[in-house]
Amino acid sequence: MGTDNFSLSLEQDSSIKQLLRAIKLSAGEFALLLAQCNSEDLRDRLLQVLQSHLGSGLYMWQATPELGAVNLVEVLEDAPEGTQVACVTGLEPSPHLNDILAIANNAREEFRKRLAFPVIIWVTDDSEIELRRRAPDFTSWAAPPIVFQLEPAERQEILERKTAAVIDWAFSREGRHGTGAELKRIWQKLDGSGTEIAPDLAARVALVFGIEGGSDPSAREALERCLALAHEGPLAAAACYRLGLWWERQGKRNRAEFVSCCKQALAMLQRAWHYETGRRPNVALALGGVLLALALQEPEDSQPWAAVADFADSLSFLSEFAGGLRAEVALARGEPATAQQEAEQALQGNEPERAGFYRLALGRSLIDSDQAPEAVTSLEQAREAVPPEADPDLHIRILRALHRAYTLTGNYRQAFAAKCDREAVETQYGFRAFIGAGRLRPLRQVGALGEVVTEEIAASGRQADIEALVARVKRNDCRLTVIHGPSGVGKSSLIQAGLVPALRRLMHQSRSVVPIAIERYDNWQGELAQQLQGGSSPAPLQPGSETYQIGEPEQSGVSSTQLIAFLRENYRRHLITVLIFDQFEEFFFQHLDLPGRREFYGFLRDCLDVSYVWVFLSLREDYIHYLLEWDRLANLTAIGNDILNKNVRYYLGNFSAERAKGVIGELMGKSPYRFEVALVDRLVADLAAALGEGAPH
Repeated sequence: MGTDNFSLSLEQDSSIKQLLRAIKLSAGEFALLLAQCNSEDLRDRLLQVLQSHLGSGLYMWQATPELGAVNLVEVLEDAPEGTQVACVTGLEPSPHLNDILAIANNAREEFRKRLAFPVIIWVTDDSEIELRRRAPDFTSWAAPPIVFQLEPAERQEILERKTAAVIDWAFSREGRHGTGAELKRIWQKLDGSGTEIAPDLAARVALVFGIEGGSDPSAREALERCLALAHEGPLAAAACYRLGLWWERQGKRNRAEFVSCCKQALAMLQRAWHYETGRRPNVALALGGVLLALALQEPEDSQPWAAVADFADSLSFLSEFAGGLRAEVALARGEPATAQQEAEQALQGNEPERAGFYRLALGRSLIDSDQAPEAVTSLEQAREAVPPEADPDLHIRILRALHRAYTLTGNYRQAFAAKCDREAVETQYGFRAFIGAGRLRPLRQVGALGEVVTEEIAASGRQADIEALVARVKRNDCRLTVIHGPSGVGKSSLIQAGLVPALRRLMHQSRSVVPIAIERYDNWQGELAQQLQGGSSPAPLQPGSETYQIGEPEQSGVSSTQLIAFLRENYRRHLITVLIFDQFEEFFFQHLDLPGRREFYGFLRDCLDVSYVWVFLSLREDYIHYLLEWDRLANLTAIGNDILNKNVRYYLGNFSAERAKGVIGELMGKSPYRFEVALVDRLVADLAAALGEGAPH
C-alpha cells in the first residue's frame, strides 16, 4: 500500500489500515482517535495516504502560535460540508498547547453535540502524556492510540538529512530551531536498537542537542560529547564555539562565577578560532567580547588589554569591530584622542547591531577630552540602541557613562535618573543583590524567556506568602482578598515580582489564569480596559451585539457594564481573571466624591458575581477602615457582607531579625560581593524596629 512517491513498511501499512477501519466504524458521528507518531516526516506521508483514500472528505487543521489558544470545537465546526474525518496536527510545538487542551477538556460534551465526524489528533509520546494530563475527561473517550513507527533505515536517513546543515546553523548564533525534540525521539529509538551509527552522524546529532539545549547543563554535556567525537575540523570548531557561548551565558546568569566562566568561554572560543580556518565573523565577535569582558574586570592590568589589542590587530575582515576594540584599549591606556578616532571610524561602517558599542566608546572618549555636552548626545543614542534585555552588561556601562556625562554638564536630575536606572537593571539581571528602598520587579536572566519569581521574593520568606495567595485563587470562598500591612512592608513588590508571575503560570480546573494589576485610579475603567485588551483574551462581547472593541483608555469612555461583559467573555473562553488593585489607598485620594466611589464599589460587587473572577485589594493597614464604606454602600453577599472578616484579610508583616539575616545571606550567595558576619549583624540591628522586626525596605 502506498503512493507514487513512497511506500509504507508492513507495520506502517497495518497501522494505517487500522486507522481507516476506525474512521469507517465512526462514520457520521463524533469519535476521538489518537494517532501516535514521533516523526513529522512520517506523519506527513501518512496524511498523504489518508488524503488518497478520503479525498475531499479529509479536513486537516494545524495549530500555529498565531492562532493562540483556540477552542477545537469551534475551529472543527467550520469544517466544509462533506467532511468525513478531521485531522488535528501541530499541537506539540504550540506554546498554547496547555490552554488548547484545557479548553477542549471543559468543552468535552460540545464535541458530541456539534461534530458529526471522527477527529484524529496526532500526538507524539510527550504530547500524549500532556493530553491525558491536561484533558483527562476529553481523552477518556479515546481508545489506545494507533502507533506509527519509523524503520531503522528511515530513522538514520532523517537524522542525516536534518543534521546536514548543522555546522552553518551552529555558527549563526541563532537559538532553538525546534527540531531537537523530534530528533531526540528518533535518536533514542535508533540508539536503543543496536544499529551501528557513524561517529560523524553521532557528533552532528550531539551538536543539535547542544544548540537546542540552550543554557541547560544537558546542552554542555551534548556539546562536549560532540567535541569528543569530532576531535578537530569544522564540527569541532562548531562545538567549541557553542561551548564558548554556553560558558559566556553561564557567567552572565551567575555573577559570582562570572570571571571563571569567562575564562572557560575564552578557552573554548580560542579553540574554535584555531580550528575554523574560515574565520567566521560570529566566532570573532564572541571571542573579542569575552576578551573585553575579562579586561574590564581588571581595568588596571595591562596584560588583558594587550590581549584585546593583539586580537583586534588580527581582525582585518572585521575592521569596524576591531576599531571598537582598539577604542576600548585606548581608553584604558588614557588615550582619548585615539579612542575617539577609532570609534568615529567604526561608526562610519554603518553597523546598527553594534552602533551602541561604538557610541559608548565615542562618548567616553569625549568625556575624557572635556567635551561632556557632545558626549551626552552620543551616549543617549547608545542607550537607545542597546536595550537592557539585548545586552545588560553593555547597557549598564552606557548608563554609568551617562551618569558621569550628565554630572559634568550640571544635569543632576538626569544624572540621578541614570543612576537609578542602572541600579534597577543591575538588580534585575543579578549584578547586585540589593537595590535599596525600591520596588522589586521580576528577575530577568540573560538568554531566558519570560519572567521568573524574583530572587529577593524567594529568599525573603515571601515565597510562602505567594503560595498562600495563589492558593486562595483555587478557593471559591476566597473570591475577595484584602492584602494589608504597614507602609514599606513590600506589598507592591510581592504583587509585581511574585504574585503576578506565579499566577501567570497557574492552571486551575483546566483554566489558565489572566492576572490584571493596576495601581492608578484616576481612570480605572480605562486602565482595566487597556490591560484586559492587551492580554491574550479577545475584546468583550456585548449581549445581543457585535464584538465591542475597547479603545484607548483616555478616549474609550469604557463603562463598568462593558468591563463586566469582558470578564464574562473570559469565563466563556475558559479563563480565570484575577483583578489586583495595588496601592488601593490611592483610590480614596483620587475620588473624593461619593458618586465616583459608589460606581467603583458597584463594579467590584458585580465582579464577585461573575464566575471565575477573583479580586485582590492591597492597601496600607491604616487605610483599611475605608473599606467599611464599600461594605455599607454595596450589597456584598458573596462575602457575607463582612469585608473585614479574617477570611477576607491577609496580613503582610515585617521580617524577624533572624529571618532578615537569612535573607541577606541568601541574596549574597550569587552576588560577586560578600558581607562579613559582623557587618550583617550590624545592618540587621540598624534595620530592626522597636519590636525586633526589620522592614524589607
